This record gives sequence, C-alpha cells and structure tokens, in this order.
Amino acid sequence: MGCSCFSFLVTFKNRIEETGVMVKKRITKKEFSDKRKRKLIAYQESHSGQVFRRELQELVTYNELIYIINKIRDISMKEHVRYPEYDQFKDMPVDIGRLRLGDFRIFVHRLDNENWLMLSIYRKTTKKTPNIETNKALSRLKKYLERDN
Repeated sequence: MGCSCFSFLVTFKNRIEETGVMVKKRITKKEFSDKRKRKLIAYQESHSGQVFRRELQELVTYNELIYIINKIRDISMKEHVRYPEYDQFKDMPVDIGRLRLGDFRIFVHRLDNENWLMLSIYRKTTKKTPNIETNKALSRLKKYLERDN
C-alpha cells in the first residue's frame, strides 16, 4: 500500500518548526481529513519501502520540499484538479497523468476518484518529458497493479 501525504507532512513537522521556514496555515489532522477531496498515496515497493519519499528527499532542497508538500496538500483539498495543474496522458492504456508543481512533475495514477497513487517525481529541465521518467512511472504502475491484484 502507500502512505498519505498528511502523514508525510507530519513527518517533517518538527523540522519545519526548528528551521522557521514559512508554511501555509497549519491545519489539524481532523480539519485536513474533513476538507480532503482526494488522498495522494506515495508509491512504495514491498521489498525496499518508500521509493517515492526517498526519491523526493534526494531530488529537492528543504525549501523545495516544503513547497511540494504544501502543493500536494492544496491539491488534496481541491474540488477539481484540471490543466495546467494536472495533465492527463490521453494516449496511455491506463489512467496516468502528471501533477505540475512549479519546476517539478509528479506522475500519478488515479486508483479511483478519491485515491491517487504518486508514482515518481522529477525536476523539469526540458520541454519534453524524458522517456526515462515515463518508463519509470509505467514500470512502477505495472508492479503496483500486479501486486495489488
């Protein structure tokens, strides 16, 4: 399975307070649960654990991490997520798309209307999505679907 983005937020709560980095208005777990429209689940592999989290931590600076966490929280609470924030791939055999968060892109798969699986994250450096990133996301999705069924 995966881990919700709220628990990901809680993981960094102490570090946020220690560094004094500005974060959007803090909300309680109950407020978040009440307002949340969708759950963004971090991909993990059965043998190596939290792949998405590790990838995220290696890719970004601490301030970028706070930015991404805030954007994930905002997307979780939005009624509708549309282009340009969410870009669905039309030519794929499965429901897969990208969340656009500034310079970063997160490949996501909609498990259903309320649960989205975050497969991989990368920093956008060119206009075209690198094939390596697309293949990585599709490979992880395939593993997830095989394991889940």
